[in-house]
Amino acid sequence: MKTIDGLEGYTINNYYIRRDCIELVGCGSITTISDTGEMNTIKAWIKDAKRWLPDDSARKYRICNYLEYMLSEGQYE
Repeated sequence: MKTIDGLEGYTINNYYIRRDCIELVGCGSITTISDTGEMNTIKAWIKDAKRWLPDDSARKYRICNYLEYMLSEGQYE
């Protein structure tokens, strides 16, 4: 199982999935994640959230909140 350390309490305003990394945009900073295991974990969380969230204008905001929760609670893939 893979954990993502060091991002507890990090506020996420947006995210971008690139070919070789994931960028988490916070208040005044961008965190780039390029570790394959961590990328797969975050992609799985996003995919999971998209399954049950309504497809409306607040969807990305809610996904960012879900990512913040998963990172702060030390969830596993």
